[in-house]
Amino acid sequence: MGRRLLGASMAAGLGLGAVLLGGCGGGNGLSLAEQACGHVHTSLALYEESLRDPANQAALQQRAATQLRVALPLAAAATRPTARGTRS
Repeated sequence: MGRRLLGASMAAGLGLGAVLLGGCGGGNGLSLAEQACGHVHTSLALYEESLRDPANQAALQQRAATQLRVALPLAAAATRPTARGTRS
């Protein structure tokens, strides 16, 4: 994965985490948001580690990208009205 693409993915993950923390109400939505944020946090830690470890950089960045992909459906589910305890 290219450095620019991974950087853009990481920025998107950070933005996603901020939206989730600020926008989800209680109940199941909050639980899903917390799970998604956990994956984003892990992704960021792996990416930062990859910058300090050139020998394992590609593998660490792949793991970081995988963590972001795992976070996305959780984040999407957390923003659904039924997950937030409201109906539309």
